Formats: sequence, C-alpha cells, structure tokens
Amino acid sequence: MRAVIFVISLAASWSTVALSGLLAASLQDWFGVSDLTFLLIWFLPASLIAAAISVSVLQRISRWRLLFRYLLGVGLGLGVGFLWTLCVARVLGPWWGAVSLPALMCWMAGGASGVASGLVLGPGSSWHSKVASVIGLVGFAGAAVMINKPLGIHLSHDQTLTVRFLKWTPGNGPLTIETEREDELSNVEVALIRAAQPTGRLLVLWSGSRHGRGPAASALILLKEPITMPVTLQQPDRATALYVQDAHGFVVYPAGTKTLDREITLSPYEGGAWCSVRIANGGTEGGSVRIW
Repeated sequence: MRAVIFVISLAASWSTVALSGLLAASLQDWFGVSDLTFLLIWFLPASLIAAAISVSVLQRISRWRLLFRYLLGVGLGLGVGFLWTLCVARVLGPWWGAVSLPALMCWMAGGASGVASGLVLGPGSSWHSKVASVIGLVGFAGAAVMINKPLGIHLSHDQTLTVRFLKWTPGNGPLTIETEREDELSNVEVALIRAAQPTGRLLVLWSGSRHGRGPAASALILLKEPITMPVTLQQPDRATALYVQDAHGFVVYPAGTKTLDREITLSPYEGGAWCSVRIANGGTEGGSVRIW
C-alpha cells in the first residue's frame, strides 16, 4: 500500500508541474516552453519529498474525513513547493531570473497535487471521490498559473515601460517633430513635449524599447548633446514623463511626476548612448541607440 501511495503522489506532482508549465507557456505564446525541462528535472527531489510526506502522513490520518485529508494535503504541498522554490532560487542565484516560466506557481501546484493525491487517491477511496479530487487538483493548478501574471504584476508593481529617445536641435523657429520611421508619438506625448516649450527640431530616433509587463508607462528622453558620463533617471510610475537634457543634467516634465525606485541609466556609447533599464525582478535590460 505504501508503494502505491508513493507512486500515485510522485506521478501526480510531476504531471501537474508538466501541465502547469505547458499552460503557462501557452499563455505567453509558447515563449519559454524550453524551460519546461528545467522545471521537471529540478522539481524531482521535491516530488520525492511530497510523496514521502503523503506516505508518512496518511498512516496517522487514515481515519480522517476525505475533505480534511484533502485540505491538509494541499496545505502541506504548497509549503513543499514554496520552500523548494526558495532553495533552488538561492542555489542558482542570478541565473534564477532567466527562467521564463512561473516556477513558483508550477512547483507549489505540483507539491499540493503530490501530497493531496497520496492522501485521497490511495486504496480505500471511492471512485467518485477520486474523480472529484482529480478535478479539484487540476482546477487548482490551472488557477495558480492563470493568476500568476496579474498577481506578480501587483506584488512587484511592474509596468510596461516604453523608452524613446529624441534628438533635439535647438532653434529659433517653431518646434517641429520628425520621425525616422512611420512610428509616431501619441497625442499625450506630443502635448507633453510642447508643454515643455522646446524650440527648433526634434527627431524621434526609434519606436522605443519596451520593458516589463503590466500597466503602460512612457519615458521620453530628449538629448541635445552627447552624454559624457553615466546619468541615472528614475522611471515614471505608470505615467508618461519627459526628460529634457540641460546644462545641469535632466529636467523632468511634468514637474512632480511620481517615480519608482527603479532607474534608467544612460552611459556614453560610440555615436550615441547605452540605455540600461531596471526591471521589476531586479534584473536589467538594455541596448544602444545611435544618436549623433
């Protein structure tokens, strides 16, 4: 009987991680599906732990009502998945940020499925209760993956930040705005630029790089001369902000724009600038833009 429970728990946890990972990949147009192998291999020790827990606990609660066993199994399994994720993240260090699938949610769902399955799907349970338990576990795993993105955005205060560079050639005439491509500024962005009252010619150098996920934010960086030393700008907080270069650095418009404790760093680069953007998970994304 112990062997049967162990195998049921092990199979349930592993298959749940696999299905959760596939669901997560499908929700992001299969981006990161190659990380599914990582999720399965690295979760194997945790699945063995979940199976061992289900075997050990069932001996002590075999006379409990099925619902209580189910709830206990889910709770213990969530703890296994959560603690295992912390351990793996600490072992991998910065490499952990390269995982494109929601490992935390997948492994917590796998842990819950593994322990709960061992406690309710073993010998002695009716077919009705087994079917109901399987449906509940599958639904739980799916819900965990579905809420991962909005929950992650909320907890990390993430946003989709668009960074655009504009080359400013001061002049005496009325302001003219040109673009190198067909991409145009939004009406809000144009109004913000005109409110700052620059004169001369503005050239939009590219359509913009996008970083993060969630509510939209926009950073317009207006340069009139090459950058000679690194400059740090605070990201707008889910808003549109204009950063105008002057003799003392950059002035932000509108005044009093709410910003995040995450930066946009500009560094000198041949023919332009290197832009590095801090994202919500603590990592950075960046690239170069040719300006001069």
